[in-house]
Amino acid sequence: MASLEGGLSDIYVSPQIESLLGFSQQEWLEDPILWYRQLHPDDRALWNGEFARGVETGGPFRAECRVISRSGKVVWIHGEARLVRDDSGRPLFLQGMVFDITESKRAEHEIRDAQEAKVRHERLAALGQVAASIGHDLRNPLGAIRNAWFYIQRRLAGSELVAQDPRVATFGALIERELTRSVSIITDLLDFSRERPLHRVRCPIGPLVNEAFSILELPAGRIQLIDEVPADLPVPYLDRDQFRQAFVNLMQNAVEAVDPAQGVVRVRARAEPDSIVMEFVDNGRGIAPELTDKIFEPLFTTKLRGTGLGLSIIANILRRHGGTIEVVSVPAQGTTFRLRVPLNLAP
Repeated sequence: MASLEGGLSDIYVSPQIESLLGFSQQEWLEDPILWYRQLHPDDRALWNGEFARGVETGGPFRAECRVISRSGKVVWIHGEARLVRDDSGRPLFLQGMVFDITESKRAEHEIRDAQEAKVRHERLAALGQVAASIGHDLRNPLGAIRNAWFYIQRRLAGSELVAQDPRVATFGALIERELTRSVSIITDLLDFSRERPLHRVRCPIGPLVNEAFSILELPAGRIQLIDEVPADLPVPYLDRDQFRQAFVNLMQNAVEAVDPAQGVVRVRARAEPDSIVMEFVDNGRGIAPELTDKIFEPLFTTKLRGTGLGLSIIANILRRHGGTIEVVSVPAQGTTFRLRVPLNLAP
């Protein structure tokens, strides 16, 4: 029950409030703004708006929102209240009830997550079939084009045409670059469409990181590549080729995200009781908060010429090894990709 005189303040709270939210009956009665403080920040506008509407119209109000308990636990509640008036119709106080709906909300979220996972799985399966078809259909003609271009290059080498017209060499380099890119796209499509059997071996992390660093494509500039992987890390059992691909892709993404004049890309690792945690850190432009949940989805990309398959392939590699990948990013400050790799005792 809440008084309407001199601002809203509680005049009665049931003792059951303590079992629900951890604050005693007396604490609620003595602190008129305790309820507002404990409302989840994201739900305050919803609750207050519905509350104000109920007071103004005199009708009942209902709202579902989150409240933070004394222990810090988030409790979902369903609240209902109505105005109580005297015989002349003058408002006396608000009377309401609060119901704990945390478990039903949790079940609701689990059902929704399961449905989304099912849809995502079906979509990935369909995309995999399309990717496999496109990859196979394009691989043979592209191979024929590369062979023909190799023959043309040999015929042009040292010819007067190249010496007389510098554009021939320029366009030749363009053809070579775009053919290489096309092969890379088809490789991504085929990697996405199939799950190669894992060939797990003892795979020291340090040398693999060094190898990945050595083959990066670096722009002209002063990008710093910093290896902070301890030499005494435990040695996990991994598919070496697949993790090499994952490391190269993550590092190349970081290189492309930083300023060539002052970019820093670092790789660090630490051992935990049952896993190795690796972090690929850059000081680049970062990722907008609304995009961080989407970047591992296939075909989603923020690059002008990206396929949107690289991160989804990496996530699948981690998943098949029983690991995880997550991203933490601050726009204009940088991005960290965190990999957790299980320390399997045997392949």
